[in-house]
Amino acid sequence: MIIWGDEDTFFPAATADFVHSQIPGSTLYLLADRGHGPQVEAPMQFANLVKKFIRRQHRILASD
Repeated sequence: MIIWGDEDTFFPAATADFVHSQIPGSTLYLLADRGHGPQVEAPMQFANLVKKFIRRQHRILASD
């Protein structure tokens, strides 16, 4: 899971696309109107994405 701010000035969104392309099976969440610290700028949105990811991973592991 990759969470990125679409207004990140340190690492632009194009970098997120590259990182995503290099990690097989990854999911990219590009958060609108967020910069380099989406976990600080949008903590609830960030936390909800992480929770969904953990739940999904739990279901995958539980089904094995």
